[in-house]
Amino acid sequence: MALLGARGAKLPPVAVKMPDGSVDMRKPVELPGRFDQTCQSWDMSFKDTKTADYVVGVVLAALGGDRFVLDLVRDRMDLPRTLLEVRTLSGRWPNVIMKLVEDKANGPAVIQSLRHEIGGFIDVNPEGGKVSRAAAASPQLESGNWFLPHPKIAPWVDTFISELAAFPAGVNDDQVDAWSQGAKRLLTVASKPKPAPCYIPEPRNQGERSWMV
Repeated sequence: MALLGARGAKLPPVAVKMPDGSVDMRKPVELPGRFDQTCQSWDMSFKDTKTADYVVGVVLAALGGDRFVLDLVRDRMDLPRTLLEVRTLSGRWPNVIMKLVEDKANGPAVIQSLRHEIGGFIDVNPEGGKVSRAAAASPQLESGNWFLPHPKIAPWVDTFISELAAFPAGVNDDQVDAWSQGAKRLLTVASKPKPAPCYIPEPRNQGERSWMV
């Protein structure tokens, strides 16, 4: 994965441990000013107990052959809290219209509750198991085409990387599920022939943002 940085931001390189045990210092690159496609992707749960699965929502983007994780929320939530977080993330990224929601757990209830308030919800009936879904998106990950925010401005990055690295043997896989669901949807996105009119999906009230590869 690569590090992204906001335009003009000066952020330090990040030490990334490689599979062979070596450490690679990754320098941030500039966040693109436009994307070919964006989406939210959600993995829902039923309860907010200490042993329940996490609810995870990610904001993903595609530009040519590159893919970006722009934002992420993760916590144990009941349905009212889940609805609040979906509203909050949608308000932070108002131009990210497509919202993929797995058709399991509280997913159908979330879509039913919010589809006329926010719009853009698409229920996803996952095909195959968790491993096969993650495998479909792994080539772009292995080739270095996925970019993450710099950890100084996105503290969730370390946990996200750790969960992906431990999959499928890790304790949790909710972030993997949310990411792979959206990543699979973005697999066929091709670069638009002309860069003309496309929005810059910046979040609201987030201050300076920096990213990483």
